[in-house]
Amino acid sequence: MIVVLILIMIVAFLVIQKKDLTEGDKRLVKKTNHIIKKIKVLYDTLPFKSVRVLPILKDGFNRRTFTFTYDWSVNGKKVENPKLMLDKKYIKKGYKIYCTITPIKDKKVYPSMRTELLIVPNTPPVINYSIPPTFDDMGNFVYCVKATDVDNDEIKYYLVDADDDLSIDEDSGELTWNITKEELINSFKNGNNKNNSYYMGYVVKIIFKVVDSDGAETLGNIEINGLNGEEFHE
Repeated sequence: MIVVLILIMIVAFLVIQKKDLTEGDKRLVKKTNHIIKKIKVLYDTLPFKSVRVLPILKDGFNRRTFTFTYDWSVNGKKVENPKLMLDKKYIKKGYKIYCTITPIKDKKVYPSMRTELLIVPNTPPVINYSIPPTFDDMGNFVYCVKATDVDNDEIKYYLVDADDDLSIDEDSGELTWNITKEELINSFKNGNNKNNSYYMGYVVKIIFKVVDSDGAETLGNIEINGLNGEEFHE
């Protein structure tokens, strides 16, 4: 009899506990679940690669009244970075990154949300422009195209659209044009330079591209102002 009574008490206790937990869970879901509607992942490449996350809360919740924890993971390992922006030392080509964000208010911890996995992509080279020389003193025209790659990939330089007498060194980016002033004048007069235009004198447009070892490329161009056009008006 005593054993049966004990069993009844145990069953009743479990039923009550289950009921309480269920109601509590329902209240928790109703009040706190889906606090975070979505997470914006902001990825930039210039002036350096950076990844930031911005939690967007559901209607009715003010983000300013919450604090957030940011648990970053890089290549499957947790990193010590409690901020919304990941330290740039962790942002390298091919790295796998995600962030788990947890809202907190009045010491109450709300359900977390994790970003989708971000695999840091290859970034194209960046061209660093400088003012090109003019054609005033012809001789051998030389201009060096300069570019950098934030992934530290090897880069190559190629001409895309330019005069046939122009050449570029694939490794250094040095442009050279071995042409005399007379040859240039005749070339303009004969209409042999389809990419040249007349504006306050003659302007030569040179289009080139810089390609990294993973195939990402950046197109660039320079316009070289040369030869006072008034000299050649007939």
